Amino acid sequence: MEDGALMHRSSQPRLWREVHQMRMLNWPANSPDLNIIENLWKMVKDFIQK
Repeated sequence: MEDGALMHRSSQPRLWREVHQMRMLNWPANSPDLNIIENLWKMVKDFIQK
């Protein structure tokens, strides 16, 4: 799973994945599924604003 960062798109990581037969999963860099704390912060902000 990679986020499209420049270091992940270079030829060396791509070659390593091919040699080790690794399958890549595309995932957005700012996915809330990967950063669960963001959901918690929204709940805290909503609670404070009440």
